[in-house]
Parts: sequence; C-alpha cells; structure tokens
Amino acid sequence: MNKSNFNIRRELERSISYVIFMIFLISPGFLVSQEKETIKSRMGIEVIQLSESSVKTNVHLRARVNKVYRGVSDVDVNIIGVGIEEDIKLGTVKTDKDGKANMIIEDISRLEKNEEGYYTILAEFEGSEGYKGSDRDAEFKPAVLTIEALEEDSIYKLLIKSYEPDSMLPLAEQIVTISVPRLFSDLVIAEEETNDEGLLEIEFPNDIMVHEGNDLEITASMIETDDYGTLRASITKPWGLNPVKAERAERALWTPNAPVWMLLTFVGLMGAVWGHFLIIGIKLYLIRKDGIS
Repeated sequence: MNKSNFNIRRELERSISYVIFMIFLISPGFLVSQEKETIKSRMGIEVIQLSESSVKTNVHLRARVNKVYRGVSDVDVNIIGVGIEEDIKLGTVKTDKDGKANMIIEDISRLEKNEEGYYTILAEFEGSEGYKGSDRDAEFKPAVLTIEALEEDSIYKLLIKSYEPDSMLPLAEQIVTISVPRLFSDLVIAEEETNDEGLLEIEFPNDIMVHEGNDLEITASMIETDDYGTLRASITKPWGLNPVKAERAERALWTPNAPVWMLLTFVGLMGAVWGHFLIIGIKLYLIRKDGIS
C-alpha cells in the first residue's frame, strides 16, 4: 500500500513539473527572450590604394536572417590600423541600408608595418542589440599605380606605371583593367598585363560616346592582387565623342527635304485625281438611282 502511494505521488510530481514547464514555455517573458536572441554577423573588408599615401577602405556587414544574408544597417564599424606594439583607431563609419560603408585614409604612413612590410587594417563591429560582433582584417603592401595620357597624330594612348614606392620594385605581370563609367556599370576597354618593368602602353579607342561635353573619366585598376589589394588610378581627358546631330538640310531635289513647289504640285495633282474618282462615283450612284426609279 505504501509502495502504491509512493508511485502515485511520483507520477503526480512529474505531471505538475510538466505543466509548470509548459507554462514557462508559452509565457510572454520566454517568447520575448527568444525574440531577443542575437544573430551572428559577418564582416567583409576591401582596401583600395588610391595613391602612395592614401587608401580607401570599403566594409560590408551582413547577417544571416531566415537563411538569407542581409546587410546590417545603421550600426557603427571601427576602422583600426593594426600595429606591432599599438593599434591606431582611424575612425568610425556607419553602415547604410545595405550594410556598406567606406572611409578614405589620407596618410597611410602613420600606420606601422609588420616585419614583412605589410600594413594591416581591421574593420570591427562591436555588436548591437540583436547582432553579435564580428571583425575582419586586410593586409597589403604599399604600391603605386599611375596613368598618363599620350596623343600622337590623333591617336590616343595610355601609359600605365606600377611599382613599390619603398624599393621601386616594378609590379611585373599584373593584370591592369582599363574602364570608363557608363550609366549602370563600368565599360571595360582593355585587360592586359604589365611587362617586366611594371609598364603597360594601351591604345585608347576614339569612338567612346558621352552624353555631355567631351570629358571622359578613364580608370586603370589592378583588382584584388595577392600582395597589394586593389590599386586604382584615374584621369579625365576630352576623348569622348558626342552624338552627331544632323543639321536640317535645305530644300532641294537632292535632299530629303523636297522643295515647296514640288510639294504643292504633288498635292494638287493627287487632289485632282481623287477629285475625278469622287465625281465618277457620284455620277454612277445617280445613274443607278435613276435606273431603279
């Protein structure tokens, strides 16, 4: 009898525990805590060398929501120069609606290189309500890419030079992309390799259309190289071609605009012909009407 009561008591305790647990699961506080669960974020960083002393840092912060990566908007991202002994905070940028932001570092020489001569820039997101923090760094050697415009007998040419400023070592066998901006994306004009001296000479076409004026922004890029990141240099030259608007030709027999006297003669003759057709039709109708009556 005592054993039976013990079993009943144990089953009752289990039932009560189960009911309490279910109430806890469906309680508003538990649901709110689930909604506030932080989501893991992912940082991306790209460094573009614009000159010997300045670089542009692009960051992209994303998070996976419902199995789809979306940009994390309106949060602060710290840009940090990583040093051997001490890091330097270069600034803070705020992400846009797509989770992207950028910052131009004007004086890269204030950063410290590592033993192999590389700079390191870190993009750091400390986290916010709903998102966990993340970071990503980018290493690159300082390098210079220049573009020079040449004109010889109405032929346009571009001279590209590339080298490491510290050692003057040429950037040999590197792919250079020449492009011009279009309405939705850049138009690639050429993609060729530099020679052993880090030089590249390209003939530029003279039939690139522009909407206004003649100025054309020409950009040379080394994209995502192993040691230098992305290098970019631009130049603006009046090498664009405007759409030719045909002038209104004078009225003559040999132009699309016929003389006025010819137009009047044609209209008069056509009017006379159709007038005769109309008169004949009316007379046929009257004859038929008289015959029926």
